[in-house]
Amino acid sequence: SSGTTVTVVSADAHNVTRDTLVDVRNVNDNAYNGVYQVTNVIDAYTFEYVCSTAPSDSVGSGQYTVTPVNSYGAPSLPSS
Repeated sequence: SSGTTVTVVSADAHNVTRDTLVDVRNVNDNAYNGVYQVTNVIDAYTFEYVCSTAPSDSVGSGQYTVTPVNSYGAPSLPSS
């Protein structure tokens, strides 16, 4: 992350678009966790969102999940 902008890199293609809501859970640094709107899609595996507070850790860790909200049949995206 850089400031409050968080970059998510997925092991699988994420299939999310700008403005998709994603639910981030179980990151060790709680500042990453919550429901956020995707602000930028970089490529098929990478997107960004802005969190309300800058995380203390520059890289999220833990057994976390990032799940698109209200997307029929959308799986959780595994962390890479």
